[in-house]
Amino acid sequence: AEQVEKGIAPGVIVTLAVAQNKKEFLKLDNFIVKRFVFDEQNEAITYTLTNPGEAEIAPTGEIIISDSKGVEVTTLPVNADHSVLTPGQESSFTVSVPTAGLLGRYKAFLTIDYGTEDIASVYDTAYFYVIPWVKLLLLFLFLLVVALLAATLWYRKLHQYHGAIEEDHHELPLFIKEGTSAVKDHDIDLTQKR
Repeated sequence: AEQVEKGIAPGVIVTLAVAQNKKEFLKLDNFIVKRFVFDEQNEAITYTLTNPGEAEIAPTGEIIISDSKGVEVTTLPVNADHSVLTPGQESSFTVSVPTAGLLGRYKAFLTIDYGTEDIASVYDTAYFYVIPWVKLLLLFLFLLVVALLAATLWYRKLHQYHGAIEEDHHELPLFIKEGTSAVKDHDIDLTQKR
């Protein structure tokens, strides 16, 4: 015992590897997409993951954005910085929706894979609208300018026609006779009923 305390005892170093049976489990607490997305700097997608298991988990996956016809528009990576969730840890992630060339209703399908030996998945779906207000404002202004030009041209055309009639006519003299005329000189007699 004294030799062991002094560190001079003869012996053999034994390394033991014990297989661990740790539970890997990932819970998707929420997946929220803002109902209306207006611009590129939006951080519209938020999802929260919790690791209630016993092992560290590095989730991977993607968010698939598709249009109302089901055609895939783009994909966004899940956990792009490859952060690891320790047992009991809860983490929230935010992702921006790319709005370039998008307008209308879209679906976001989140799928997250986790696990080292047995791969498991969690998934969720949300719907949202992309309304690029700057582009819509420019479109509205363009349509307003076109409508004003059309109204101006129509107004000028209408008044140009009436102006031509007024310029081409010549004044006719009107002679008014004083007194009353005989009934026989009237073209229409409105005093008699037929």
